[in-house]
Amino acid sequence: MIELPLGYRTLEDELMINLLINDQDFLSSMEETLGKIQKVWVDWKLDKIFYELMAGDLKESCLSQIIDKLREINYLKAYEQ
Repeated sequence: MIELPLGYRTLEDELMINLLINDQDFLSSMEETLGKIQKVWVDWKLDKIFYELMAGDLKESCLSQIIDKLREINYLKAYEQ
């Protein structure tokens, strides 16, 4: 398997992350830890997911670690019909 350089994404990665950041269960669980989230966005080059909180704080998660976990649990299978 060819590894893409950091900052590049596959269509599968992009689909998983787009589904994840719009998943209300995911957002609710993050809000339990971080506080009320106002905005979420992804920076592929920095390998981060950013969470802008209502309080004005900015938190982040490691994107590649999340993608690895999503692959491990076969996240896209939940969206198959």
